[in-house]
Amino acid sequence: MLCALPAHLYRPAYRRHRLVSDRWNAAFSSILWPIAGLIFLPWTTMAWVFMSTGGVNGLDWIVVGLAFLLDIGAFGGGGYSRRHRD
Repeated sequence: MLCALPAHLYRPAYRRHRLVSDRWNAAFSSILWPIAGLIFLPWTTMAWVFMSTGGVNGLDWIVVGLAFLLDIGAFGGGGYSRRHRD
């Protein structure tokens, strides 16, 4: 349940920051990467957009890495609960 709540929070953030397209244009050079990112790794994509304004350096990589772990954990937790559902 803990992973289910944050999974629904990135969509309003995406809508809010999509309106501010300067950040999205600075973070990605084409439309393909943000669409694929939001489908497969939504938290990592949002962290990349937030951290990429001055370039992803130093501690920014930790934030992006934690977002990646959150995405992988959400996928893994869904598979684990599906296997143990009886």
